[in-house]
Amino acid sequence: MYNTLMIVNLESGRANFNKKLAYIIEELKYNEFDVTIKYTKKDYGADKIIADYRKEYDLLIVCGGDGTLNQAITGLTKLRNRVSIGFIPIGTTNDFARTLGIPKRSVLFARNLINTKALKTDTGIFNGKYFNYVVAFGAFTEVAYKTKKSLKRKLGWFAYLISSIKQFRKIRPYRLHIEFEDGKILEDNFIYGAISNSSYIGGIKWFDAEDFSLNDGKFEVILIKKPENFTDYLKIFKSILFKDYTNNKNIFYTQEKKLKISSEKLIEWTIDGEDAGCYKIVEIGNKTKNMEFLVL
Repeated sequence: MYNTLMIVNLESGRANFNKKLAYIIEELKYNEFDVTIKYTKKDYGADKIIADYRKEYDLLIVCGGDGTLNQAITGLTKLRNRVSIGFIPIGTTNDFARTLGIPKRSVLFARNLINTKALKTDTGIFNGKYFNYVVAFGAFTEVAYKTKKSLKRKLGWFAYLISSIKQFRKIRPYRLHIEFEDGKILEDNFIYGAISNSSYIGGIKWFDAEDFSLNDGKFEVILIKKPENFTDYLKIFKSILFKDYTNNKNIFYTQEKKLKISSEKLIEWTIDGEDAGCYKIVEIGNKTKNMEFLVL
């Protein structure tokens, strides 16, 4: 038997997951997973559940969105002895699940959990906080956590698109001073920045699997300057569409283990799609091969 703790966030994504939960548990028990279920609450997230039950399980299954998974990563990173994670995505965008190749059909994943393999992944550190796959600032990043849940449940990822269009005219650049680990310095005005370990960010595929690694100790750093005209906007969208950031004057792309970003004004940041607060200075680091996910 596999002594398994299942953490479930019924507030994530669409509201019909509760109907599937019984089938998921049935599949798990058939494959000899002894499951204990704990539900997250407003003031009792996955990190607190893990802290309370850390000695009572040898496998963790997280059912929720990217934010719930972030809480789980935070809770596990604080433990000396960590366990593997089986992630069943029930959020709206599920960026990291898509990167891992986890199927949308949660019952199918539960049925095949016994046949999964372990994959080590890096974990990020953002001013002392942990992130699983991305920290970001600027244009549209606030959309992920300010879009109404009712709209996300009804329209899915399209809800983010609607909210993004509303925010388009509010884009403003930030003057940044960026220090990299090798001593190089970059100063410029940027409207968007993401430091990530994922193919997908905000429902958009930014990198092909062969162009980055989940466990190489480095993040993919994308910084976008404010376009001077409509043609520049089109070129940026084209670069994102074809995932080619090498020949665009408005896009800076590199891979880094550490960096420090300073700004003249407070910048609103997100961690794994959730509000992370406002900062003038952020320091970002990498805990290499910190987590272990079960993948098909």
